[in-house]
Amino acid sequence: MFLPDDERLLKADSISNMSMLGFFAKQSIVRTLRVGDSLMAQGKSDEEWWYLSCNKPEDFEWFLDKTGKEDRFLAAINDMLLDKVRCKFSCTWTLSCIRFYLPNETIIPESSLLISHLSMADAEHIYSNSNYKIYSSVDYMREQIKQGIGSAYRQGQTLAGWVLTHDDGAMGMLHVLPNFRKRGIARALVTDLIRKIRNIGLMPYTYVEPSNTASMELVKSLGFVPDRNVHWVCMNR
Repeated sequence: MFLPDDERLLKADSISNMSMLGFFAKQSIVRTLRVGDSLMAQGKSDEEWWYLSCNKPEDFEWFLDKTGKEDRFLAAINDMLLDKVRCKFSCTWTLSCIRFYLPNETIIPESSLLISHLSMADAEHIYSNSNYKIYSSVDYMREQIKQGIGSAYRQGQTLAGWVLTHDDGAMGMLHVLPNFRKRGIARALVTDLIRKIRNIGLMPYTYVEPSNTASMELVKSLGFVPDRNVHWVCMNR
């Protein structure tokens, strides 16, 4: 948990800091650093991620001075911080998305499709059909099914579609098998997960790659609001 003063700082701009707040609502804090109104915190899920609430370039320079070569993984950083990273380091990989959130007042339509829950036995099937294997693992899928919230669409014995929450609580990993597309399954999965997230008092949010036009159209049609570009980076320090 964050110290009370640090938590107040983050919640003063809860939209900007939603990824950081979401991650540490589920994961333990390994280390924190603070300079002025910039807060940096490290926690472990699949990697030892640093989340940064940092709007001043000089505060990011301070962060680099206080950390070492082993501190390579940055999560959900903004465009300014990505530019600073690229000026100093090469990157093994970078994943860039647009973050969207769903305002509390937005009404979600009902669906006639029967949506169920995911089980631990689904993890390998989900991973084998993932487009993001480089950033993930079967163990990560198992952990998110165990810890988080998810929704599934099954046709007989076949898991035909699914959506989960990530280690920071964001909606993600939406996938429908090719033979089951164009049936409204993705929309039904997302609306079901939205309800589950709202039922525990949280605001639904998600990340969409700019090239993923189908997901972009889906979240916009449901009333999600674009917030900012966010990036996950593995630095070569």
